Formats: sequence, structure tokens, C-alpha cells
Amino acid sequence: MKHILLTITLVLFGIVFGESQISESKPYQLKQAKKISDQTVELLQSKRWYVQQQALQQSHEYSEIDNPYGSEILSFSESGSIKQGSQIIGYWHISDKRLIRLLPSQGETMLKYFENFRGYFSVEELEGGTLVLHRPLDHEGKTYLKYTLMEAEEVTRFVPKSKQKTSSGKIAISLESPREDIEYALKTEYFMRGKRLPADLPQKSKEELFELYQALFR
Repeated sequence: MKHILLTITLVLFGIVFGESQISESKPYQLKQAKKISDQTVELLQSKRWYVQQQALQQSHEYSEIDNPYGSEILSFSESGSIKQGSQIIGYWHISDKRLIRLLPSQGETMLKYFENFRGYFSVEELEGGTLVLHRPLDHEGKTYLKYTLMEAEEVTRFVPKSKQKTSSGKIAISLESPREDIEYALKTEYFMRGKRLPADLPQKSKEELFELYQALFR
């Protein structure tokens, strides 16, 4: 229900503010935006990213859509294109040394689940594999969009480093495997399929995790 309400709100914002608002947002966020360093640009280009969260601040309400294991992996090329795999889905460039402009390759939508991932954004944070982009939707800055991007490699940060692997490179999973191995394998398979993990995953027993894992291959 929360996801539906936020989606409706964002669609309404798209109608109210429209394409012109994307360009109009540039002047009144420019003064507050930090200068984007060459190091930041190099890091953006050298990593693969996925949108972990979309947030909307409106009046006194703050809403979020989480996508912790998103399948839409992005790369920002030196030539200015934004790719999913080999497909160009949009373009990017640095404007006035302080803003990143994101532009869909066609129409007004770049990502399936995040329609407002476009326009001029300031860089609020870039550390520890996290990139936070911020775009105000009014002159006062009380209404804004925020996108949190994560390095795609960070999805596998929970990989047990010392586990024995099969010849195919995958950890052999059985009901006798440690719980952390089963949970890791389950998260990996869900991620590869673009599926959202159950919200109650931490509360599930080892047997329940293994059942979910097996169900993926039936």
C-alpha cells in the first residue's frame, strides 16, 4: 500500500511539475550544490550501480521506496551514456561543475520502477560504495527527490570469503549447509532473477530458507 501511494504521488508530481520543471530546477539548487570533483566523476565511471532507494520529501511527510536487490544495474560511460548491460537507456553529463544531469534516451522514463530518475541532481554523498543524488522540486527545497545508489558489487558484500566452492564456482547448498550459506545463496538467486526478498527473511528458520531456495529451481 505504501508503495502504491508513493507511486501515485510521484506520478502526480510528474504531471504538476512536468518536463519544464526539470530544467527550471537547475538555478535554485545550483548555489547550494557542492562542486563535483574529478575523483567523483572517475568513481562514477569506474563502478556499476543500482538504485537502492527512491525518497520523496513533501511538506512534513517523508516517503521511501526500497529496492535493496535491484536488477537494473547501471554503468556511466566516459562518452556520456547510461547503460544497462549493452543497452543505452539514457545520458548524463556534469553541468556547471556542480550538477549531474540525467536524461532518458527516449520518452520520460529511464528506469522501470523509478520514473523520476531524470533531471538535474546534486551529489549529497559519495563514500563507502554509496552515491546519494538530490533534486529539489520547489524553490524553498522543502519538497525534493532523493535517490540512493549503491555499487553493484556491494550486493555481494555478505559473501563468506572462506567457503569451499564447486567447480562451477557456486557454493554447494544442502539442508546441512550453514544458515549463512543458505541465506547467501538465496539472496544471490533472488538478485539474479530481479526478485524482491521476503520482508521477514531474517525471522525465517534455516529450513524455511532452504525451502525458498529449492522453490526457485522447481
